[in-house]
Amino acid sequence: MFCQDGFEVAGVESVSCGDSTTQGSYIGSWSDDLGTCLRLTGNFFMRNDNPNNWHYVDITHVSGDTYKWTNRAGVSWTLTKTTASMLDDQLEVGTDCPYHNNGHTMMKYMNGGEYVLGPWNEKYYRELNVLGKYFMRNDNPNNWHYVEITHVSGDNYRWTNKAGRSWSLTKTAASLMEEQLDVGSDCPYFSTHKVLKFMNNWEYMLGPSNEKYYREDWS
Repeated sequence: MFCQDGFEVAGVESVSCGDSTTQGSYIGSWSDDLGTCLRLTGNFFMRNDNPNNWHYVDITHVSGDTYKWTNRAGVSWTLTKTTASMLDDQLEVGTDCPYHNNGHTMMKYMNGGEYVLGPWNEKYYRELNVLGKYFMRNDNPNNWHYVEITHVSGDNYRWTNKAGRSWSLTKTAASLMEEQLDVGSDCPYFSTHKVLKFMNNWEYMLGPSNEKYYREDWS
């Protein structure tokens, strides 16, 4: 088994590998445990103004030392972990990759796994790590200060506070580039609060009136 409980990694909410599911946070770095599949898997996005289905990628663990790159266009290829490749924080690209003959023989993880270098050395960033519970730190908290961000379906998310008020959040290509979600018009603060921005490697988010909501498990 390649997952190690408690390992923190850039941009990963959770990953299932073998018979365990491990939770991770955005904050993380490479360690001596270079075989941990938690670091190697996840959803990635190539930031640009005109994205297509080749720019959204899922790196998954197949078995043993074998991984797979799959994009939304349905094209996939093999990635392999070797002792030599992991010393340089990278995976070997299989000959089934359409870019292998163009020199894309290694896929490298950069900046502690924040992004990978795909074909033509284009940067694919881990998608937003937004799910979880948040708390607005203050001396007199109320139920509006305890918030949970949940995934509804597809690119749709939801802000819900302990007071029972909620509103929609949407992920778009443009919002991904700025590490934020678009706020829906059902938000009572929509006139002044149109984007929910995540700050400092997703340590906290800027809610209505730019108030800081920090990641905290308040349950």
